[in-house]
Amino acid sequence: MLRLVRADAVRVTNEFALPFSNPYILGTQEEKSRPYNPTQLGKDFSAFCKMNGFDCTFHDLRHTFATMMIGNGCDVRTVASYLGHASVSMTLDIYADVDPEAKRAAVGKVDESFDIDMSAMGFNEPETPVAANASGLTFTVEQLRAMLAEAEKREADHARA
Repeated sequence: MLRLVRADAVRVTNEFALPFSNPYILGTQEEKSRPYNPTQLGKDFSAFCKMNGFDCTFHDLRHTFATMMIGNGCDVRTVASYLGHASVSMTLDIYADVDPEAKRAAVGKVDESFDIDMSAMGFNEPETPVAANASGLTFTVEQLRAMLAEAEKREADHARA
């Protein structure tokens, strides 16, 4: 099937004198196929979704693609390139918070940089947050108590030194 799709793509690109190096040209399977107008592609996708009970837009596929790429460990520069973003920062602005596992891994790296065991403070166990500050960080009572105890211990150690 893929060989037939590729042969059709070669035929269409030759017919319109387009370089075959562009794999993003879509057409129909008809003999006199023409590249899809992007507006028509969106309309066709919308009709497909409606007929099959899906609630999404063609653009949602783009977000799904990017989210899955980042979630599976692809570097943001590569994702930005695929999406055609002018800068990596644009991609980061949109997709920086899509991967909760990456957030947990980042917290683990911070944990490794301290000379104390941060897991004892309960940061790895999601609980109901009870306090929030202006930056949106939330902590449980147990986490706040553990941080206070650690701060008091360090202060006492510093006073003895």
